[in-house]
Amino acid sequence: MDSLSKSISDFLRQYIDMFNSIDFEKYITSLTIFDDIKSIIKDIDFQKIEDGYKTQMKRILLCGFYPARYIRRLTIKEIADAKNDGELVSILSNQIIKNMDSYKNDFIILFPKYKNIIDEVYDLYKKNKYRLCILSLINICSLIFNKTFINTDPFEKNATLQKLKEANVVEENENRYMIFLPVMDKESNIISKSFYKNPEDYKKHSYNRNAIIHGYVDDYDNELNCLRWFSVLYNILDIIKEFLDKKNI
Repeated sequence: MDSLSKSISDFLRQYIDMFNSIDFEKYITSLTIFDDIKSIIKDIDFQKIEDGYKTQMKRILLCGFYPARYIRRLTIKEIADAKNDGELVSILSNQIIKNMDSYKNDFIILFPKYKNIIDEVYDLYKKNKYRLCILSLINICSLIFNKTFINTDPFEKNATLQKLKEANVVEENENRYMIFLPVMDKESNIISKSFYKNPEDYKKHSYNRNAIIHGYVDDYDNELNCLRWFSVLYNILDIIKEFLDKKNI
């Protein structure tokens, strides 16, 4: 069991042990139950839990996907319990497919002007035209991000992170890794990482944006890589919704 699962299990076990040992008649009158709860909470290593959560989001990035709220129906434990990258990729792929209609609706609400474009993207996916679908997804991700955060490329990490901080979307000590880790962790973000010093490495990651756009690979046109780029779209839509929510407060 990984550190995150163990931390959560220990956390829950402490609560169970506490409630099993409580003399409720006594505590109903004294209300010292709250002191016991405070004592348990005080001893929980929340930093360890946060680090474990970040580790699982990093695993997703390293598998060539962006984390986003499409995994909300999964528990973090399910992700942590994936025995290998192949199992994790399968879990993520299934969840991306299940959330396609939901994210398409979000897209149309946010960008009605581009309804025809997103309809075309989804149609390309359904017709198994993965090469054209991936190229269209790369374009539309940049398009909607640029329209929201003027003249900002979502794949230029330093500029993007700075823009999100200026817009008060990302906090100084940001820990909402499900949405923001792709712009915070350049090294783990394989899908947009630059391998310009070792171009041969692009061939190991046929879904990488630079590998595709700059012609380092020609074997990227498959469903799995297409789903990876849908995960990028989902993440960018979540960031945009976060920004608009804050803007409307």
